[in-house]
Amino acid sequence: MRARGFAGIVSSESAAVMAVMRQNAKFSIATGYGYDDADAPDDPLLEEFKAMRRKLFTWKDWNVIPPIEYLAPFLRTIRSVETSGPITGVALGAVLKVLKHGLIDVANAHAADAMHAVADAVTLCRFEATDADHDDVVLSKILHVLLECVTCPAGRLLSDDDVCNVVQACYRIGHQSGKESALMRNLSRHILREIVHAVFKGLPEMDGLRASDASEDGAVTTPGRAHHIEGKPPPSPSKQPAAAAALAEGQPPAPAPPTEQGPGAATDAAPRSPTHAGGHAADTERERADLGGHDAELDGGPAGEPFGLMCVLEIFRFSVSFVSLERDADENAEGACAFGLQLVLASLESSGDHFARHAPLLELVQDDLCRAVLSVAPAGHPSTLAAVAAVILQLYLVMHSHLKLQLEAFLRMVLLPLGEGAGGVPMESQRIALECLVDLCRQPNFVPDVYLNFDCDMERANVFEELTTILSRNAFPPQGGVLNPTHLLALEGLLAVVGGIAERSVTAPPVRECASTPSSDLAGGPNATYADIWSEMGSGKARPVADAGLKRATALRRARHLKRRLLTCAEHFNRSMKKGLAYTQEIKLLPDPLEPTAVARFLRYTPGLDKEVVGEYLGDHKDFNVSVLKQYADIFNFKGVTLDKALRSFLDGFKLPGEAQKISRILEVFAARYYGANPDAVADADSAYVLSYSIIMLNTDQHNPQVKRKMTLEQFVRNNRGTNGGEDWPRETLESIFDGIVEDEIKLTDESAPTLTPSRWVDMMRACGDGKGRMLQIPEADEAVLYDADLFAIVWSPTVAATSIVFDHAVDESVLKEALDGFLGIARVAGHHKLCDVMDHLVSTLCKFAAPPYLRGDGGGGGGGGGRKPNGGRQAPGTTRGVEGARAFASNAPEARPSAASDSTSGDLPGYVFMCSNGTRDECLSKKLFGLPHGKLRSSCSTARRAAAAAAAAA
Repeated sequence: MRARGFAGIVSSESAAVMAVMRQNAKFSIATGYGYDDADAPDDPLLEEFKAMRRKLFTWKDWNVIPPIEYLAPFLRTIRSVETSGPITGVALGAVLKVLKHGLIDVANAHAADAMHAVADAVTLCRFEATDADHDDVVLSKILHVLLECVTCPAGRLLSDDDVCNVVQACYRIGHQSGKESALMRNLSRHILREIVHAVFKGLPEMDGLRASDASEDGAVTTPGRAHHIEGKPPPSPSKQPAAAAALAEGQPPAPAPPTEQGPGAATDAAPRSPTHAGGHAADTERERADLGGHDAELDGGPAGEPFGLMCVLEIFRFSVSFVSLERDADENAEGACAFGLQLVLASLESSGDHFARHAPLLELVQDDLCRAVLSVAPAGHPSTLAAVAAVILQLYLVMHSHLKLQLEAFLRMVLLPLGEGAGGVPMESQRIALECLVDLCRQPNFVPDVYLNFDCDMERANVFEELTTILSRNAFPPQGGVLNPTHLLALEGLLAVVGGIAERSVTAPPVRECASTPSSDLAGGPNATYADIWSEMGSGKARPVADAGLKRATALRRARHLKRRLLTCAEHFNRSMKKGLAYTQEIKLLPDPLEPTAVARFLRYTPGLDKEVVGEYLGDHKDFNVSVLKQYADIFNFKGVTLDKALRSFLDGFKLPGEAQKISRILEVFAARYYGANPDAVADADSAYVLSYSIIMLNTDQHNPQVKRKMTLEQFVRNNRGTNGGEDWPRETLESIFDGIVEDEIKLTDESAPTLTPSRWVDMMRACGDGKGRMLQIPEADEAVLYDADLFAIVWSPTVAATSIVFDHAVDESVLKEALDGFLGIARVAGHHKLCDVMDHLVSTLCKFAAPPYLRGDGGGGGGGGGRKPNGGRQAPGTTRGVEGARAFASNAPEARPSAASDSTSGDLPGYVFMCSNGTRDECLSKKLFGLPHGKLRSSCSTARRAAAAAAAAA
């Protein structure tokens, strides 16, 4: 029955193709050649269909029949240059049905050859163009057949070349000329997303690169036809594999015949429209010869190995190549960039967890993808920015442990600046950034990850503090303003942070007394001695950290404390260099007497130092300062680095002083250090000094707006003639330096608002190579609770203040419920960590909201007040207002007082609403309601009673 069913499918489809062919004049019965109408032979294609149909029902076991036996007539029809669009469309529909019904069984020994033949024929499909609408119908069928080729069970047998050609064909159908209909372009992109999803789903079962895929120098090569996909070249690539380099150069294959149309009809680097393909007669003959040469493949030509990592790498590189955008880009460029991000997102969603298993794929993500995402985010419109945010979130979810430095860049260069909304950021872009930040904060381990890897790392910025600052700043409306969705989004982010801490506190073990390390044991205590913290920071490698647990928590919290102390040292140093170093010695972070090595590392690694002050210190002529300068230069590893890049890194930590003698002294030390690391790159230290000085002059000339006549390349080459030990520098070296300075100015990095520059990215990749790009292991519950206390200390105050604002404005009931849940979460964490001050403040806030308006003393309104800031100094809400508050109560009309809340025997102040009734008062007090001490609640009630009595006596 199964064999008959398959035979019936193929028979009916072949009959449909033959019927359409006979309606075309080219394939109708040949007359006028000595034959009667009844005796005239059919076209060879029709004869092939007839011969195939005679054998269909004689086949019993279709698993041993080569699929090419029944597919050959359909594939020849698809590839024929003489068939019209309707004929080709029916043939494509027949092949699609064969694939959908599973006629090509994976167990068939000839299945791989058949799939190769199908993919090859459809990607090289040709047909006579008619009108645009009918042509689009055929092109859409090509897209669906190619999709089914990849997604069907037998699609796993396609080779790397086959899959790359399929992706290339699908892209060209919708993007050859830019004049395709919106429907065809969107269909093409949809099919590509589905193909990417299907290909990357197989990544978990793939091994590494095969021997035939990688050459000795790391370039990706394969024998025969190179499998690379043509697309937009990547933006400013730092390095490209051989396939991508060939792609960027744009190798033009043979043009298609003028009457043909199909996905392979135009194969230039800038693809042409399939409906307007052009060519010459010689090209036509050559193309037809190629078609004839492929006939052997339809008869069972050999297929390559099933596709593997090489294909995945090329498709991912193809996807990333679209992620580029110039400022003031048009709508088409925005759409192409968003499309590339969607392809990347599809690959990450399919098997992002397995990217790290393959070093070449991980390197593409760390370098090409992350650099492209960082470059397009500032220039992107909301649609592009939404795709960027989705990619950032997905990267964190699937492979954050390998993207420490990239995650910091995403947060500090993209999400936090946009979320702050400063500098004319559009409202919609700000909302997209805040939504991404809120989604990240909702991840269970995001906040501990950020705190451990950045705030507790002495060489990285305090990212969690910056995140909390941005969210709290955006949660408050301006004075007299109203709450808008942006303010509520920021509040939602704060509540998500608190909610995560509260959720962990439910299952976390009780906080042990020994877990809270006193500051005197961390640094600067009265009995502390100098401990060398600088040698590890200057090693160039990732600092060793203890395994997860209490020991690691102690070490990281110590680093956090040291980081805070160093910020204080930086403030003193910025005001007075001498007093700043003395203070640092006093707290035992520098030796006494001072050592040049320790001071050099202090100047290099201490956060918050004024770089102008550092430059003045290093440029001083005193012997000790010169020794510090030499030790400062020795910190850098310039081996194998070009002179201009080495100079960039060296000058990134301080600002060159204004005096020429100080500049000369600094450059002399730099040149000596560079020559020592690269004796073969320059003739001597003096040559390095002269070229370094020339680079600084070039930088000033090119980027100073007061210089009207800029130096040219020829002038720069002429100025440095004979300065390399009496010889000329290689011209390509000087050209590279000149172009690098013109495109990327040497300037100080603003750590408070970092930006992406080529030199900064190179430094980041070098740090990744040194092992500094990996995140620490996620802490377990008993360790996480230790960090939660520190996190909560940072976030609780702005969260309470921001949540209080909600009660001053008319908002939805769901927002009020979320705010109350936030208060409850703060209370839960404060109770777990025994934070009585937080409880006091929280209960005071809630009491103010619970009190009637005539007892608030603020003219009504809610508890927060539109003018309250996260750390405002106003009186805590809900505190007793003294006699004035009681007088306000006493002067009120009796009918305005709530009588059901108290009676004559309760002793309560009339009008106050407590969290417990008269019958449960003792139970509430015994359970220390809200964690308040027993006497404090009684004291509050006594104070209120005395105020009421005083008001009554005065009346």
